[in-house]
Amino acid sequence: ILEDVKEGDFLIEYTGVAIKKDYLDSMFRRYRTERMLYIMALDNDTYIDARKKGSIARYINHSCDPNCAVHRWKVRGVLRAGIFATKDIPAGTELSFDYKWKRKRGRAPTKCHCGSHNCRGTLEDMLERTKEEAQEEDQLEGHWKEPVNPKGSGTNIMNRTIKVWSQEDDRYFLADV
Repeated sequence: ILEDVKEGDFLIEYTGVAIKKDYLDSMFRRYRTERMLYIMALDNDTYIDARKKGSIARYINHSCDPNCAVHRWKVRGVLRAGIFATKDIPAGTELSFDYKWKRKRGRAPTKCHCGSHNCRGTLEDMLERTKEEAQEEDQLEGHWKEPVNPKGSGTNIMNRTIKVWSQEDDRYFLADV
């Protein structure tokens, strides 16, 4: 950001091409080789595709300790998404918001690289679980591999998603190995 911003200030609107949920899967298949998709959900049925026609808000990165938030509102019946400061932000600070992606069943979580002290390790909001996911996780409890050599690493867990216990946070985190 080029100038100081106060908590609650509107920073920029997230703009792009509005697409309906029905077209989302075909769009993902068509652009499966692209790494940067810049798609934001407006509601359960409408998404903003900012890949080619979008504001610079599409370049705002994720953080588990963000300084901005996305708020949605209607202007003359049209749903819009704006980026607002959640705290005072000094000039020269990178803007960030929590993507809070929805978990996709059967898909490994996306690793987070934000580096914040309270990083949850994934871009997905791991607290939002469906009843089926909670039951599946309960069934898997106790089926996790115990480390053979706690001081070294083995190849038997390579390329897997594993649970890692954090004594500091008193809970498990998912990790890609």
